[in-house]
Amino acid sequence: MNIADIKNEIINLVETNSKECIDPMINRKDFGVNVQKKGRKEDNSLPSNSVAVYIFFYGNECLKIVQVMKNSNSRFQYQHYLPNSNGSTLAKSIINDYSMNSFANESNIKEWLKTNTDRLDVIIKSRGDKHLDKIVLNFVESLLQYRFKPRYEK
Repeated sequence: MNIADIKNEIINLVETNSKECIDPMINRKDFGVNVQKKGRKEDNSLPSNSVAVYIFFYGNECLKIVQVMKNSNSRFQYQHYLPNSNGSTLAKSIINDYSMNSFANESNIKEWLKTNTDRLDVIIKSRGDKHLDKIVLNFVESLLQYRFKPRYEK
C-alpha cells in the first residue's frame, strides 16, 4: 500500500465512522490529511486553532500514532524525534528496539526518522472546547490504532 492509498483510507475511515455517530463528530470540511514524505527536512507546524493525530510509517508498517491538542506545536514538530524528551517517544522506542537499533542510535535518530519514515498528519479544526477536542482526538486515534496496529503502542 502506498502513502497516497493510506491517506485516502484514513480520510474514508474518519469520515465514514464519524457519520455513524448520532451527532457526527467530524465533517469532511473540518479535517484534512497532510502527507510529509520521507526525506523531509522539517515537519510542518500545527495550524492555529487545530488539533491533530499524526502517524509514522516505515514502509508499510505503522510505527506510532500520536495525538496533540492545540497550542502544542513543539510536541507536534519535535518531541518524537528526540530520545530524551519526556514520556514515550518514537525515537526512544526505536533505539530500545533490538530489531531496529542497528539502523538508528541517539546521535542519528532524528535524521533517520525524517529520512526513512512517512508521516501523515490528520489535522482537525478545534471545537473551541478542550473536552470535545479530546473526545474527537481519542476517537480518531483509536480508530487508526485499530486499523494500523502500530508497533510502538502500549
